[in-house]
Amino acid sequence: MANRFNFTGRKRILESQAKVHVVKDAKPLKVILEQTFSSSRHYKPEDRVMLEAIRRTRRERKELGVIGDLQKETTAEFPMFADGNEAYYRLSVVDPATNRLKGMAKRLKDADREQKPTDLDPILPVALSQDEDELGSRFWMVRFTGSEGPTLVISSRKFASYEPVKSAEFRAFVWPEALRQVLTYAYIHSWESFPSWAEKWKTFAEQMLGEPGAPEAEPQSPDGEYMRKTADWIDAVARKFASRFNLASVTIKNLTKSEDGNV
Repeated sequence: MANRFNFTGRKRILESQAKVHVVKDAKPLKVILEQTFSSSRHYKPEDRVMLEAIRRTRRERKELGVIGDLQKETTAEFPMFADGNEAYYRLSVVDPATNRLKGMAKRLKDADREQKPTDLDPILPVALSQDEDELGSRFWMVRFTGSEGPTLVISSRKFASYEPVKSAEFRAFVWPEALRQVLTYAYIHSWESFPSWAEKWKTFAEQMLGEPGAPEAEPQSPDGEYMRKTADWIDAVARKFASRFNLASVTIKNLTKSEDGNV
């Protein structure tokens, strides 16, 4: 009989706290879980840790032991899977007394596989959405999580993998707007105290795009002059970004007309 978990009060296990490394050429599938979440005071030493391998309709679960015994790196083998092609991984922490799900990473990717474009790498990581992201019918969003910096979240309902993120169409539609949202959050919405990660975005704008002019320090109050200058700088950065990656040359299939006027 399948376990039934109580989802009340569960905590998201962040991508920075758990990674999966697929062991190359291992038959059957073998992965190494690299983690730091076990030190969190949210969990008790007796809480159970489980890792699932999932591919389409096939899934296999492995118990990794209890939080108190979990090592920084733990190896798990999945005999039902010949390899890790198209597989993703789900991590769960469960209270054994109540079967309450205390922590979850809904989708862990193979950390050693190239899965995102280099346009904003490594300052804007890409992640498939989890339930807590509440994307609804949206295809993507930028997630802001305190000092960890922004993450570009793409809908796991719309996309089965990270491949669409590499497409020219995705870059033309999404990346400039994502860049604009990040800079607006850092330098306008957070004007009282710029987040610690804002500095590397300023460096990206200046060194990669050749667009200086970011605010040097938070203003005493966000007057109209500050807002105008900052908004103008953000617009200039977005334009330079589109030019730097030649996004104007992208033909959006089914949305643009050919030279003879036919769709």
